[in-house]
Amino acid sequence: MRPKVRHVAVMTKNREKMVEFYQKVFGLEPKRGFGGAIYMSDGDVNIALIEVKRDDQREGINHFGFEVDDLDDVKCRLQEAGFSAEIDSKSDKDSDHRIQDPDGHWVDMAVHRRWPK
Repeated sequence: MRPKVRHVAVMTKNREKMVEFYQKVFGLEPKRGFGGAIYMSDGDVNIALIEVKRDDQREGINHFGFEVDDLDDVKCRLQEAGFSAEIDSKSDKDSDHRIQDPDGHWVDMAVHRRWPK
């Protein structure tokens, strides 16, 4: 199965206002989040709203998240396309792994995790 985009993580200093905005303007529903994030969902894709808590954190898109079935398949695709096939395991989430795209953006990959819908 092809990997699916499951979330876009956004850092914000106004998390409650962001929840209100996405709920009232686009009809997204707040769902339980992972790691303190609030997820707003349309039923397929989530926006993870993460509160800025430190001075070194910036507002805006922090990372993208995909749901994948097979990390070995992702490694093969990376190698075939000429990119580094190194996948970092994140210590804060037992099933998440991540890579960086050519511009240095983090891309999270969850194996068989179903995001809030």
